[in-house]
Amino acid sequence: MSYEKCVICKETLYEWRLPHKCKPTWECIIKDYHDEDEPEIFHTDGYDYTQVAEHFAAKHFQGEGSEWDVWVRKDSYDEWHKYTVEVEAVPSFTASLI
Repeated sequence: MSYEKCVICKETLYEWRLPHKCKPTWECIIKDYHDEDEPEIFHTDGYDYTQVAEHFAAKHFQGEGSEWDVWVRKDSYDEWHKYTVEVEAVPSFTASLI
């Protein structure tokens, strides 16, 4: 079985999943961890700001902290949508619009 990686989103491409379409991209930061002027480009299957904030926090979760401010936007022309994401005891992520 042969496969490759997408050069844009880094998703593994298997023959039966072709043709490939990259997941939507978002710009995200965790306030106090990332620079607002240099957001991380994040590929996720989230299709709304809340879901993207939760997925981004989950990606960066390393056991510390119980709450983060996550800012999300579609691109540099969009305004920041600011969420507080709470990490619950059973790693579960919940975003609330600030």
